[in-house]
Amino acid sequence: MDDLVSIPRGFYSGSAHAYYDENGKWVPSATQVLNLVGLSDYSRVKPEVLEAKRAIGHEAHALCAEFDINDFVDPSWASDAAAPYLKAYLKFREERRFVPDKTKVEKPMIAVIHGMPVGVTPDAPGTLDGYAAILERKCVEASQSSWAVQTALQEMAIYGTNFCGRAQRFALQLKKNGTYKIDPHHDHKRDASRAIACLTTVYMRLDEGQRLWEMV
Repeated sequence: MDDLVSIPRGFYSGSAHAYYDENGKWVPSATQVLNLVGLSDYSRVKPEVLEAKRAIGHEAHALCAEFDINDFVDPSWASDAAAPYLKAYLKFREERRFVPDKTKVEKPMIAVIHGMPVGVTPDAPGTLDGYAAILERKCVEASQSSWAVQTALQEMAIYGTNFCGRAQRFALQLKKNGTYKIDPHHDHKRDASRAIACLTTVYMRLDEGQRLWEMV
């Protein structure tokens, strides 16, 4: 992989969406952890539909991150498919006084949670209504319980702890009609314990010799 970049505790490949420790050993990402324990399963979605949705989500994420980092994005940059999601995000930013930490937006890192390395790329840590917040963007209509585990992993990674509660955690659902919905994650103790349980399951499988990097 020609696009490996150095990050805290290792390396990251943007093209492969893969993390590696300082010795080149594969490190599971937060998203991969959810997939490997069965909490995020899109196997019933037709591949062509899933790929189209991923492409739209990737474009919308990139445009939102551009706005977060540089305080500007030209709506004409968005395709017709991604434009409503960008509109929803700009509306959210204006209405809810969300201020992103520009140094942490979409910045990949490897954290160690409960002794287990995990790759994390938080969408947009910052402040919401003046309080510390961790925002995960989602370009989907229906919420998923796995999102709370995902933001728990992000919080623990950002703050270097094995628990949650230092920041507001929420998924921001950007919708194709140009509106948004905030999906808050308040149960810090439960979400942290579930996140650690998911990580433990993945590392047990690795300890058993399963080649999980070939399954994601």
